[in-house]
Formats: sequence, structure tokens, C-alpha cells
Amino acid sequence: MSACNEDGYPLDPQHPWNRDTRSTEQTRAEAAEAKIEGLRRAYRDGNLGALEAALVLCTDHPLPLPPWIIEGLRESLKRDQHGDSTGRRGHKTWVHRYADDMADLDRYEAVVEGRALGESWKDVYDEVSELIYGHTGHAHTIEAAYKRVSRRLKTEPGRYAVLRFRRR
Repeated sequence: MSACNEDGYPLDPQHPWNRDTRSTEQTRAEAAEAKIEGLRRAYRDGNLGALEAALVLCTDHPLPLPPWIIEGLRESLKRDQHGDSTGRRGHKTWVHRYADDMADLDRYEAVVEGRALGESWKDVYDEVSELIYGHTGHAHTIEAAYKRVSRRLKTEPGRYAVLRFRRR
């Protein structure tokens, strides 16, 4: 006989009463929905790649498209109709902006790591420049990227969501 708590429920985690009774499909659907919610927040924060990632996720798992994806697709088509997503002068396409954001995130994380290892604010930008570019001539680029990401993480944290999905 297994031990029970004061309410009479078995303490053994392998006891049938303590097992998760949800099906594998239910838990997969819940995980996919949680991922879609994270992508929605990233899209809301300006990460347009999150829209494509969510669309791929919904089509890979037979899930209905949430309204925000449909609205985002509608806006994207409208931009394409008017030529607004082609990277006009002064306006980058979302793919290029995402690439720039990820490069800034790499610089930011290198500065954070340098500070965690004991580098002073005075030296950390030169050290990161040396690490990334092989010389200290880009310390101003590293500092600008660090400040840009720090500022944006407060208002648009989803902008720096790292997207992992396969393109078709």
C-alpha cells in the first residue's frame, strides 16, 4: 500500500491518480498555442518575421489561424500592393531590419557578457570590438548597438525574439 497525504491522495508520482491524463495531441496543441502567443507578442513589438513563423507553425500543426495572423497578412498584402515593403530609400524590408536587429543583439549580449566577466564600461566596448571585428576601431558601433537594444528591450522586447522555423 502506498503512502498518502492528509487528504488521502497517494504520494507516489507514478500512481495512476497522479499521472497526466491529457493526450499527447492535447499537450502538443497547448505547446503550439503557447508558442503562437509568444510570436504574437513579438509581432506586436515590431518583429514582422514572427508573422511568418506563426503562419508556418499553424500550417505544420493543424491549428486555425488566429485573427492577429489574418490581420497581419492583410496588412502585409496591402503594403505589397502599394510597394511599401520593397525597401524604399530610408525604409528597410523586415528581413533586413531583422538581420540588423540580430546583429545588434549579438553585440549587446557580448557587452553584457564582458561586463559579467568584470570588464569596465570604459574598456568593454573596445574588448567586444576586438572580439567581433578583430580590432578596436568599431567600439562606437558596439556602444551604439548596446544602447539601442537596451532602450528597445524596455518598449519592444519581442523585436529581439530569435525566430527558428523552416522556410518553404
